[in-house]
Amino acid sequence: MEPETQQVPEAGTGDRAESPAEAAQSAVAGATESAEAPAAAPAESEGSRRDHIAKVLERLYELFPKAFVREGGGECHPLKVGVVDDLRERIKAYPDLTITKVREALHLYTTRLRYLHCLFTEPKRVDLDGNPVEEVSKEHADFAREKFKEIRATRPRPKKPRLRRRPEGAPQQGAEGAAPRPPRPRVTYHKASASELMPGTEVSVTTGPHHHVKGVVAPGGVKGEGVQLTLETGANILLPIDRVSIRDKDKS
Repeated sequence: MEPETQQVPEAGTGDRAESPAEAAQSAVAGATESAEAPAAAPAESEGSRRDHIAKVLERLYELFPKAFVREGGGECHPLKVGVVDDLRERIKAYPDLTITKVREALHLYTTRLRYLHCLFTEPKRVDLDGNPVEEVSKEHADFAREKFKEIRATRPRPKKPRLRRRPEGAPQQGAEGAAPRPPRPRVTYHKASASELMPGTEVSVTTGPHHHVKGVVAPGGVKGEGVQLTLETGANILLPIDRVSIRDKDKS
Protein backbone atom coordinates (compact mmCIF):
# COMPACT_ATOMS: atom_id res chain seq x y z
CA MET A 1 0.00 0.00 0.00
CA GLU A 2 1.40 3.43 -0.93
CA PRO A 3 1.07 5.88 2.02
CA GLU A 4 1.32 8.94 -0.24
CA THR A 5 -1.78 8.04 -2.23
CA GLN A 6 -4.21 7.41 0.64
CA GLN A 7 -5.42 9.13 3.78
CA VAL A 8 -6.35 7.70 7.12
CA PRO A 9 -9.99 6.56 6.93
CA GLU A 10 -11.76 9.33 8.81
CA ALA A 11 -15.39 10.17 8.35
CA GLY A 12 -15.72 10.36 4.59
CA THR A 13 -15.09 13.99 3.68
CA GLY A 14 -15.05 15.41 0.19
CA ASP A 15 -12.89 18.51 0.25
CA ARG A 16 -10.14 17.49 -2.20
CA ALA A 17 -9.58 15.68 -5.47
CA GLU A 18 -9.28 11.93 -5.03
CA SER A 19 -7.09 9.41 -6.74
CA PRO A 20 -8.81 6.34 -8.24
CA ALA A 21 -7.79 4.34 -5.15
CA GLU A 22 -9.22 6.99 -2.84
CA ALA A 23 -12.39 7.26 -4.89
CA ALA A 24 -12.91 3.53 -4.46
CA GLN A 25 -12.25 3.86 -0.74
CA SER A 26 -14.77 6.71 -0.44
CA ALA A 27 -17.35 4.64 -2.26
CA VAL A 28 -16.83 1.78 0.18
CA ALA A 29 -16.99 4.22 3.11
CA GLY A 30 -20.20 5.84 1.84
CA ALA A 31 -19.03 9.44 2.12
CA THR A 32 -21.99 11.77 2.55
CA GLU A 33 -20.58 15.25 3.04
CA SER A 34 -20.98 17.50 0.03
CA ALA A 35 -17.82 19.05 -1.43
CA GLU A 36 -17.51 22.74 -0.83
CA ALA A 37 -14.73 25.32 -0.93
CA PRO A 38 -13.69 26.27 2.60
CA ALA A 39 -13.90 29.96 3.47
CA ALA A 40 -10.62 31.85 3.38
CA ALA A 41 -9.14 32.18 6.86
CA PRO A 42 -6.78 34.88 8.11
CA ALA A 43 -3.12 33.89 8.30
CA GLU A 44 -1.99 32.63 11.70
CA SER A 45 1.17 31.16 13.14
CA GLU A 46 1.58 27.39 13.31
CA GLY A 47 1.61 27.52 17.10
CA SER A 48 -1.56 29.59 17.19
CA ARG A 49 -3.26 27.20 14.75
CA ARG A 50 -2.35 24.18 16.90
CA ASP A 51 -3.75 25.94 19.97
CA HIS A 52 -7.02 26.66 18.16
CA ILE A 53 -7.37 23.05 17.01
CA ALA A 54 -6.66 21.79 20.52
CA LYS A 55 -9.38 24.08 21.92
CA VAL A 56 -11.91 22.86 19.36
CA LEU A 57 -11.04 19.25 20.13
CA GLU A 58 -11.56 19.99 23.82
CA ARG A 59 -15.04 21.28 22.96
CA LEU A 60 -15.80 18.06 21.09
CA TYR A 61 -14.72 16.08 24.17
CA GLU A 62 -17.20 18.11 26.23
CA LEU A 63 -20.13 18.07 23.79
CA PHE A 64 -19.83 14.47 22.54
CA PRO A 65 -18.09 12.48 25.31
CA LYS A 66 -19.37 9.13 24.02
CA ALA A 67 -17.82 9.69 20.59
CA PHE A 68 -14.65 11.69 21.32
CA VAL A 69 -12.39 10.35 24.08
CA ARG A 70 -9.39 12.16 25.57
CA GLU A 71 -5.92 10.61 25.46
CA GLY A 72 -5.63 8.25 28.40
CA GLY A 73 -9.40 8.39 28.95
CA GLY A 74 -11.98 5.68 28.40
CA GLU A 75 -12.58 3.34 25.50
CA CYS A 76 -11.93 4.74 22.03
CA HIS A 77 -14.36 3.86 19.20
CA PRO A 78 -14.21 4.35 15.41
CA LEU A 79 -16.50 7.19 14.30
CA LYS A 80 -19.25 6.62 11.76
CA VAL A 81 -18.63 7.37 8.10
CA GLY A 82 -20.13 10.79 7.35
CA VAL A 83 -19.83 12.03 10.93
CA VAL A 84 -18.85 15.47 9.56
CA ASP A 85 -22.41 15.92 8.29
CA ASP A 86 -23.77 15.10 11.76
CA LEU A 87 -21.34 17.53 13.35
CA ARG A 88 -22.37 20.24 10.88
CA GLU A 89 -25.94 20.05 12.18
CA ARG A 90 -25.14 19.62 15.86
CA ILE A 91 -22.69 22.53 16.16
CA LYS A 92 -25.18 25.10 14.83
CA ALA A 93 -26.18 25.78 18.44
CA TYR A 94 -22.59 26.73 19.33
CA PRO A 95 -21.38 30.01 17.77
CA ASP A 96 -17.77 29.36 18.81
CA LEU A 97 -17.56 26.34 16.49
CA THR A 98 -17.32 26.34 12.70
CA ILE A 99 -17.29 23.32 10.41
CA THR A 100 -13.80 24.31 9.18
CA LYS A 101 -12.41 24.27 12.72
CA VAL A 102 -14.24 21.05 13.51
CA ARG A 103 -12.84 19.32 10.40
CA GLU A 104 -9.28 20.23 11.47
CA ALA A 105 -9.89 18.91 14.99
CA LEU A 106 -11.44 15.74 13.55
CA HIS A 107 -8.39 15.18 11.34
CA LEU A 108 -6.08 15.51 14.37
CA TYR A 109 -8.23 13.09 16.39
CA THR A 110 -8.49 10.43 13.68
CA THR A 111 -4.77 10.38 12.83
CA ARG A 112 -3.60 9.60 16.35
CA LEU A 113 -2.16 6.15 17.03
CA ARG A 114 -4.87 5.41 19.55
CA TYR A 115 -7.64 6.02 17.02
CA LEU A 116 -5.86 4.07 14.29
CA HIS A 117 -5.53 1.16 16.69
CA CYS A 118 -9.25 1.11 17.49
CA LEU A 119 -10.07 0.97 13.76
CA PHE A 120 -8.61 -2.53 13.50
CA THR A 121 -9.52 -3.77 16.99
CA GLU A 122 -13.09 -2.48 17.39
CA PRO A 123 -15.71 -3.99 15.04
CA LYS A 124 -18.32 -1.19 15.13
CA ARG A 125 -18.37 2.50 14.24
CA VAL A 126 -20.42 4.82 16.48
CA ASP A 127 -22.40 8.03 16.02
CA LEU A 128 -22.00 11.21 18.08
CA ASP A 129 -24.08 9.72 20.90
CA GLY A 130 -21.96 6.56 21.09
CA ASN A 131 -24.52 4.30 19.41
CA PRO A 132 -23.09 1.52 17.19
CA VAL A 133 -24.26 2.21 13.63
CA GLU A 134 -22.12 0.22 11.19
CA GLU A 135 -19.28 -2.26 10.81
CA VAL A 136 -15.70 -1.13 10.21
CA SER A 137 -14.92 -2.35 6.71
CA LYS A 138 -12.02 -4.75 6.21
CA GLU A 139 -10.48 -2.22 3.81
CA HIS A 140 -10.45 0.52 6.45
CA ALA A 141 -9.22 -1.84 9.17
CA ASP A 142 -6.35 -3.07 6.98
CA PHE A 143 -5.41 0.47 6.01
CA ALA A 144 -5.41 1.64 9.65
CA ARG A 145 -3.27 -1.34 10.69
CA GLU A 146 -0.64 -0.54 8.04
CA LYS A 147 -0.69 3.17 8.92
CA PHE A 148 -0.30 2.33 12.61
CA LYS A 149 2.76 0.17 11.86
CA GLU A 150 4.19 2.83 9.55
CA ILE A 151 3.97 5.59 12.17
CA ARG A 152 5.35 3.37 14.92
CA ALA A 153 8.31 2.44 12.71
CA THR A 154 9.26 6.10 12.15
CA ARG A 155 9.28 7.01 15.83
CA PRO A 156 12.77 7.11 17.37
CA ARG A 157 13.53 4.32 19.79
CA PRO A 158 14.75 5.31 23.26
CA LYS A 159 18.52 5.27 23.52
CA LYS A 160 20.12 2.73 25.81
CA PRO A 161 21.91 4.35 28.76
CA ARG A 162 25.66 4.42 28.42
CA LEU A 163 27.58 2.39 30.99
CA ARG A 164 29.80 4.48 33.24
CA ARG A 165 33.43 3.46 33.17
CA ARG A 166 35.08 2.65 36.49
CA PRO A 167 37.55 5.42 37.42
CA GLU A 168 41.22 4.48 37.43
CA GLY A 169 42.15 2.90 40.77
CA ALA A 170 38.56 2.60 41.99
CA PRO A 171 37.78 -0.72 43.67
CA GLN A 172 35.77 -3.23 41.70
CA GLN A 173 32.32 -4.20 42.83
CA GLY A 174 32.63 -6.86 45.48
CA ALA A 175 36.26 -6.04 46.18
CA GLU A 176 37.40 -5.52 49.76
CA GLY A 177 36.24 -2.15 51.04
CA ALA A 178 33.57 -1.70 48.34
CA ALA A 179 29.90 -1.93 49.15
CA PRO A 180 28.45 -5.05 47.51
CA ARG A 181 25.66 -4.45 45.05
CA PRO A 182 22.36 -5.70 46.48
CA PRO A 183 20.81 -8.53 44.49
CA ARG A 184 18.14 -7.47 42.05
CA PRO A 185 14.76 -8.70 43.26
CA ARG A 186 13.17 -11.24 40.98
CA VAL A 187 9.82 -10.12 39.61
CA THR A 188 7.24 -12.85 39.20
CA TYR A 189 3.71 -12.74 37.86
CA HIS A 190 0.56 -14.78 38.22
CA LYS A 191 -2.53 -15.09 36.04
CA ALA A 192 -5.03 -12.44 37.04
CA SER A 193 -8.53 -13.18 38.26
CA ALA A 194 -11.49 -10.93 37.49
CA SER A 195 -11.68 -9.73 41.11
CA GLU A 196 -8.09 -8.42 40.96
CA LEU A 197 -8.56 -6.37 37.78
CA MET A 198 -9.71 -3.10 39.27
CA PRO A 199 -9.35 0.13 37.22
CA GLY A 200 -5.82 1.49 37.55
CA THR A 201 -4.21 -1.89 38.32
CA GLU A 202 -0.86 -2.39 36.54
CA VAL A 203 -0.76 -5.54 34.43
CA SER A 204 1.35 -7.48 31.94
CA VAL A 205 -0.28 -8.69 28.72
CA THR A 206 0.90 -11.73 26.78
CA THR A 207 1.22 -10.82 23.10
CA GLY A 208 3.40 -13.74 21.96
CA PRO A 209 5.33 -16.80 23.16
CA HIS A 210 8.11 -14.64 24.63
CA HIS A 211 6.69 -11.14 24.44
CA HIS A 212 4.74 -9.11 26.97
CA VAL A 213 3.42 -5.54 27.05
CA LYS A 214 2.73 -3.54 30.18
CA GLY A 215 -0.50 -1.65 30.73
CA VAL A 216 -3.18 -0.67 33.23
CA VAL A 217 -6.81 -1.64 33.65
CA ALA A 218 -8.94 1.07 31.99
CA PRO A 219 -12.02 2.65 33.62
CA GLY A 220 -14.22 0.14 31.79
CA GLY A 221 -12.65 -2.71 33.83
CA VAL A 222 -13.85 -6.28 33.47
CA LYS A 223 -16.46 -6.97 30.80
CA GLY A 224 -17.65 -10.56 30.86
CA GLU A 225 -14.69 -12.79 29.99
CA GLY A 226 -12.54 -9.81 28.95
CA VAL A 227 -11.00 -6.73 30.52
CA GLN A 228 -10.54 -3.22 29.08
CA LEU A 229 -6.86 -2.17 29.14
CA THR A 230 -4.78 0.86 28.22
CA LEU A 231 -1.40 -0.42 27.01
CA GLU A 232 1.90 1.45 27.33
CA THR A 233 1.67 2.08 23.58
CA GLY A 234 -1.42 4.24 24.20
CA ALA A 235 -3.77 1.66 22.70
CA ASN A 236 -7.10 0.99 24.44
CA ILE A 237 -8.16 -2.62 23.89
CA LEU A 238 -10.43 -5.34 25.25
CA LEU A 239 -8.54 -8.62 25.89
CA PRO A 240 -9.44 -12.02 27.38
CA ILE A 241 -8.67 -12.18 31.10
CA ASP A 242 -6.52 -15.30 30.62
CA ARG A 243 -3.95 -13.20 28.71
CA VAL A 244 -3.48 -10.78 31.63
CA SER A 245 -1.03 -11.22 34.52
CA ILE A 246 -0.31 -9.27 37.71
CA ARG A 247 2.91 -8.98 39.69
CA ASP A 248 2.86 -11.29 42.70
CA LYS A 249 3.50 -8.45 45.11
CA ASP A 250 0.24 -6.82 43.93
CA LYS A 251 -1.80 -9.88 44.81
CA SER A 252 -4.10 -9.15 47.71
